[in-house]
Amino acid sequence: MAPPEASGYYQVVSSLEGNDGTKSNVPYLLPPQFEYSKASHFSVSSVAIKHGVGGNTLCDNDDFSVTLKQQQDANNLHPVKVTLKNNNMWKCASSARSTLRQNFSQLYQTLDQHELQGKLIPGSAFWIVRAISQALPAPIRETLFYRYGMNYGIEGKSSPYIDLEPGMRLRVDFSANQFVSPSSQFNGLVPAGQYTYEINGHTGEDGLHRIAFNSFLGSIAAPQIDNGSTPPTIASGIIDLQAAGATRRYYRLFYPVEMAASNTPGDSNIAKNVTLVGADSLADMQLATDAYGQGNCVTGNSPKPIKYFIFRGRAAVVPEIQIYLAKWVWEGNYVFFDNLYVPVGTTVRNLGQRLAGGNPLQWANKVFFAAYRQILNDEISADKRTKINLNASNNGSNNNPLSSLDLPAVEGDRFEVQIS
Repeated sequence: MAPPEASGYYQVVSSLEGNDGTKSNVPYLLPPQFEYSKASHFSVSSVAIKHGVGGNTLCDNDDFSVTLKQQQDANNLHPVKVTLKNNNMWKCASSARSTLRQNFSQLYQTLDQHELQGKLIPGSAFWIVRAISQALPAPIRETLFYRYGMNYGIEGKSSPYIDLEPGMRLRVDFSANQFVSPSSQFNGLVPAGQYTYEINGHTGEDGLHRIAFNSFLGSIAAPQIDNGSTPPTIASGIIDLQAAGATRRYYRLFYPVEMAASNTPGDSNIAKNVTLVGADSLADMQLATDAYGQGNCVTGNSPKPIKYFIFRGRAAVVPEIQIYLAKWVWEGNYVFFDNLYVPVGTTVRNLGQRLAGGNPLQWANKVFFAAYRQILNDEISADKRTKINLNASNNGSNNNPLSSLDLPAVEGDRFEVQIS
């Protein structure tokens, strides 16, 4: 199998042979710039304060290195140089991919500590790892781990989770308890409405970036609510999420391995409910993640304790991201632009079916369908969306000709369709 070559835009290849000799059986997303089986280097501007950094190396492990660059930029701040090492990045073996993910998480935690110590400006740890996520070659499903910290929960029956970030919104589907009569088979939970909460970032009194679930409520002095001292807090709605003392730097949404049946009174244990967990450091969030599966609430080591929220009514909570659509119609040369929120996990195939319909193998005969994605490092303009080549190669090792269409969308993606 010939090694892939960079093309200046994203590529979805049907399969990849790693430099460890292992062949993948799933498509890979390749970044716009790379040299196969070699390290990658790029810079991220305006993230570091020189007087706050002791030494030039911010983080260094077997797969990633982040170092301070000496020259200041236009904002009188310092860029960092990021190195993606040729250790596990170009390997396809599952053990190597697991190690790469672990080292990525360790990198993020280390950068987070630099941010808490004032060595990086608030929010910059997020932007550095975002740039790294866009430059890594990865199996298409794995891309959501680097983008949103997403754990699918498939391996080892672990609890699925995803990190929430500004720009997302949460769709909450509630259920309400219906009582018809004693011993009626119609007693139990029924659908009770759907609500959306916009996730925003704001600056706290300590100067650090924090998560808010509503811009207005995040900007006012939130009301004091006595929910008791024992977690979790049972949230009846957004006012509980945005109560005084509830803001945290990070929030993670957990799904349980098991939930109570709809004909039962329910269970308030976090291991049986969809749970929002807020923490002021990624180290604390890891403690909460390790404890969630056992239904344990931990305090953490930050001045503000870890927050836990569950919803009454056996609620389902779905994170959504915003994407952009452009639909061209040849007759009359009309163009329709739209932006919409879709659940995280929505794929190119899902969007193509919504826009074009029919058999995706016939799209080329009926429509022009294209996808574009941003890349945010100093080597490529942050304002530029780069095309995603969805059919970069097919070497016969993947028997599903539609597999490249299973690429998950991320926020800011733009999709275009021209209908003849």
